[in-house]
Parts: sequence; C-alpha cells; structure tokens
Amino acid sequence: MLSRYLLVFGLGAYLALTLSIFEAKAQSVNQSLTIFDARKSLALSDDEPVFRDFYINGGSEQGLREGMVITVTRQISLYDRFQNRSPGELKVEVGEVRIIYVQQGLAVAREHRLYSRDQRPLLENNFIMLGDRLQLKSARIESAQSSPQSEVDALRVY
Repeated sequence: MLSRYLLVFGLGAYLALTLSIFEAKAQSVNQSLTIFDARKSLALSDDEPVFRDFYINGGSEQGLREGMVITVTRQISLYDRFQNRSPGELKVEVGEVRIIYVQQGLAVAREHRLYSRDQRPLLENNFIMLGDRLQLKSARIESAQSSPQSEVDALRVY
C-alpha cells in the first residue's frame, strides 16, 4: 500500500515538474523583445558615420535573423488627474531597427530610421532607448544595401 502511494506520488511530482518546465519554456518564447543596452560609435571626423547599436534580450530562438527590420515601440503610462485614475498605457511607434547580429538568447540591432512625429503622438525623448520593445509582427527582411547608412557608405571615397 505504501509503495503504491509512493509510486503515485512520485509520478505526480514528475508530471508536475515536467509541466512546469514546458510552461517556463513557453513563457520565455512569448516574452516581449526588449532593448536592454545601447552603444554609440564615436565619430572622429565630420564625414564619419555614427552607429547606434541596441542589444536585445532575445535571439535566434525567437525567430530573429540578420537583415530583419523591426518596428520599435514605447509604452507610455498615462494618468488622468481629473478622474484620479490611469486610463491605461499608450503604445507609440518610435522607429525601426535592423538586426545585424544574432545568437542564442541575444541579438544586436542598429538604428534604421526614426519616425516623424507629424502624425504620431509626441515623445519626451524622440529616439530609441532602453526599455523600448520590438514588435516581431512587423518584421521584414531588407538587404543591408537598402539601409540609409549603407547609402552614405556607398557615396564615401576611401
């Protein structure tokens, strides 16, 4: 009787552990891709390009590939002082980044373009910054030659 109880208990514990592992993997795949670090090159002359690289907390396991152009959004918390409550968060598109390097669990993206504020809500900081999120649904593949930075490099005389 005791051995049956231990067998059933052991099987139940094994199933619970297995399910928690699958749940943890599913959550890690569904997590949002966020910019957690940024670096900027230092131009030593006026005609030298400045690169802005952004480090992303996801990589090949989330489907990121080199050459992808992805929209970057920012969530802005709003507060209504008249009704003394929060109506929610505003999701605003900031710009686009192009993935330049991918590995397991990590990717590096370079600033591709910033969106104009003409038809979009204003931002306090109109540039891509830490905590901004990538919208994987907007991803498209674009060759490196069609990026704005590549056009500058093509005109440069070496």
